[in-house]
Amino acid sequence: MAKYYGQRATAGLIVAEGTQPVADAPGLFTDAHQDGWAAVADAVHERGGRIFLQLMHAGRLAHPDFLPPGTHPVAPSALAARALVHTPAGRVPAVTPRALTDGQIKGIVTAFARAAGRAVAAGMDGVEIHAANGYLLHQFLADNANTRTDRWGGDPAGRTRLTVAVPRAVAEAIGPHRTGLRISPGNAFGDLAETDPYATYTTLVASIAPLGLAYLHHTETCTALDAALRTRIVKLDRRIAWGNALRSDRNPLCHALA
Repeated sequence: MAKYYGQRATAGLIVAEGTQPVADAPGLFTDAHQDGWAAVADAVHERGGRIFLQLMHAGRLAHPDFLPPGTHPVAPSALAARALVHTPAGRVPAVTPRALTDGQIKGIVTAFARAAGRAVAAGMDGVEIHAANGYLLHQFLADNANTRTDRWGGDPAGRTRLTVAVPRAVAEAIGPHRTGLRISPGNAFGDLAETDPYATYTTLVASIAPLGLAYLHHTETCTALDAALRTRIVKLDRRIAWGNALRSDRNPLCHALA
């Protein structure tokens, strides 16, 4: 993997693949993991590149076959995704997760911050927090996966609370200039549905703006929602003078339709 990433150092900034802060898949939560990622960081830097490590938690898209014995996938609510998930034996239906307790949610925030610290100690230039594409933080944002009635659910302020708490804790641990956030408004991957994504994501962006993160990675889905959110994000960026960049993955088809 060090050779693979080193070969791509000329890209400028590399965002590595989703890496788990907790023991539910290969990740960055042991000294051995940290040593392995240090070799990757060294290979990229030797060739003049920069690399952020992407931190993600699979949530209900994890599977018991990947977890330590006696543990089970977790999510905002005990609702199974109508989706197939990868296992060593192939793709199988997702299992019903266990709803996280308040204490476990706080533990996940701490785990992200701890993994971010390990990433920087390994030589990474920063981390990108993955709150997109159907994984745990996105599950909290989506009202069909998050039916909680406590402070981590309900209205947009509640459903976005975890996705604000994680980058805040990470920024405190390694600095906001080393912290990015990835979102994918309206993305249905992992059986997610967002009734009012405009309200959800404008609330989220307004809440994280004061943190001064390095960038917001907005993965577009080529819909009218993207255009509306993009306008709102840019307005917030100008008004609050937030961050250093607005990064977006654009589908060429979106360019053609724009």
